[in-house]
Amino acid sequence: MRRRWRQVEEDDVVGFVDDSSTLVKQLIEGDWNCDVILIIGMGGLGKTTIARKIYNNVHVKSHFKCRAWVYVSQDFRTKELLLNILKKIEISDWRTVEELKEKLFECLLRKTYLIVMDDIWKTKVWDEVRSTFPTNLNGSRILITSRIREVASHASLTSPYFLPFLNKDEGWELLSKKVFRGGAYPPELETMGRKIADDCRGLPLSIVVLGGLLANKEKTPGTWSKLIGNVNWYLTETNTICKDILALS
Repeated sequence: MRRRWRQVEEDDVVGFVDDSSTLVKQLIEGDWNCDVILIIGMGGLGKTTIARKIYNNVHVKSHFKCRAWVYVSQDFRTKELLLNILKKIEISDWRTVEELKEKLFECLLRKTYLIVMDDIWKTKVWDEVRSTFPTNLNGSRILITSRIREVASHASLTSPYFLPFLNKDEGWELLSKKVFRGGAYPPELETMGRKIADDCRGLPLSIVVLGGLLANKEKTPGTWSKLIGNVNWYLTETNTICKDILALS
């Protein structure tokens, strides 16, 4: 279910233009110390989406000689986390945790690296792995996403980036993208569509899930008018999968 949630969350990108530009600049042009950059926000706001957008940015790719992306989650295990990072840089030996830490440190030493640790829930994760990342004084970075504010203050003295909700125009843009697959839409549906998007309170995950449901329904004023003021009920009562995905948020 978490995998499905991440796929839903990353499916469409709306907004984040200024956000991603700011964070890319911070990654590339920041202090030469090994800086820890954090993206904080409630579940479903798009932390993974913006982190993935940054990770795949052409300037970021060319700047960092070594990159690795790992998904942490609530059920993290130190050995699996270290192995996943090592596999991304083409080393997959099975070792003890201490041997893995030593090997990873050696691999990253003197390299310009970017490590993304997505969805950290506990400060313990950083305590387990922080010594693994060498301070190369070459602009290497660690990017962490989390919904827990304490993770930010524990991992870095740098102020975290708090991800905002979508504004009304961005909410409607995302909903129309999902419902009409990026194509034209009947003008008479826009007013109702904006009201429906507003009921999602700027939470991208809710808009994406709702848009996926509406894409398969009749696109008429009569159908859409029934949702105005009833979006929350529609999402949580009419579809078990949607309810489960939103419950993770």
